[in-house]
Amino acid sequence: MKILNKIPTLEVKRCFVVGDLMAQHYRKTGTKRKAYIFVKKVCKMNEPELDKFIGDKYMKRLNAYNNSNWYKACLGPSELGVWRRAGELPLRWTNKSLENSASSIGKAMKRKNGFKNKKIRAVKSISSMITSSLDDFQKEKYLLPIVFQTDTGTRGRARLKFKTKGDIDDGCMRSIALTISGAKEITVYYGIPK
Repeated sequence: MKILNKIPTLEVKRCFVVGDLMAQHYRKTGTKRKAYIFVKKVCKMNEPELDKFIGDKYMKRLNAYNNSNWYKACLGPSELGVWRRAGELPLRWTNKSLENSASSIGKAMKRKNGFKNKKIRAVKSISSMITSSLDDFQKEKYLLPIVFQTDTGTRGRARLKFKTKGDIDDGCMRSIALTISGAKEITVYYGIPK
């Protein structure tokens, strides 16, 4: 793990809202739109507006964001973990590191029949991301995964025995797609409790 530099909480909130708006759009229409369309809209929002957007649905997340110091950091897939059952995936695929999760999902995608249950949200999402421009997920600062120091923040991996250096709070599917595609290091926003 490498800590690169400190960043304001405002940037993390913008990142979450951009990702959430993109996901909402995709779920409603089934089509992708370029991130810059959402970034433009979100950058016009002030912090109270961002807080309202996040807090209306995710008050626990908003509190966790506000109670952390934030850094831009680089971590390897073996140092990160996705939420328990992220994107409706089986627990056995999400209970270890991101590296393990990506390996299980990658193997399932290569099988003749692919995933047994194609209605799992993650299947469509990850497949779509792999066929798009994955570089954008690391070049656009508002598409970076949001990660908390292990067992802090929103505690999406709290009941898992396997611990990593960082628990992905937002961006699990992006991180899985990047890892399946060969990323050895992922740039993230990393939160440490104040």
